[in-house]
Amino acid sequence: MQPVHFSRMLFVSVFILVLHNVTLCQKLTIPEEYKDPTFPEYKDTGNKEADHKNYRKAILQYSEDHPPFPKFVNTGNPEKDQEYFEKRKAEWYKQNPYCPMYVSTGHEKQDLENYNKALLEWSKKNPEKYKAILKSQHAEELPVKLQDDDPPPKFQDTGNREEDNRRYKAAKEEWLHRHPEKRKP
Repeated sequence: MQPVHFSRMLFVSVFILVLHNVTLCQKLTIPEEYKDPTFPEYKDTGNKEADHKNYRKAILQYSEDHPPFPKFVNTGNPEKDQEYFEKRKAEWYKQNPYCPMYVSTGHEKQDLENYNKALLEWSKKNPEKYKAILKSQHAEELPVKLQDDDPPPKFQDTGNREEDNRRYKAAKEEWLHRHPEKRKP
């Protein structure tokens, strides 16, 4: 039996890790009619170094032109905060009429979170297009589990029942203000 070389094991491990991460991000194949026509494509001119450099530059520019879905910022003024958030959401939807594409800026965890959030929000705004994309892949839901980064508040038991109830009720009211679609009629 031949000894296993460390460099060969390292290469195989890195290859599997990279392959796994690429698969995670590319599970959703977007049909052409839902793709952003301005999304950069890699162009092979035969000069690999220049091609890669040009592609990275184009991707970084695309990520600047298409920022992540906005986050709700709580400044203590719920009405102003909600108004500002709604304005930023409307701007984001206007800038992103096509299904979001995965953009790698070199920060993999954050890139994947941004992609998943954008995909979740885009699918809420475009349910018919979302269903068509899923149908084109013979799927009923996205292969990547999407998590809402603004879940409903949880009751915190500190032992002071009255104060805990008051805090929970206020937090729930603030959350419902941000998510009026969740309010029961």
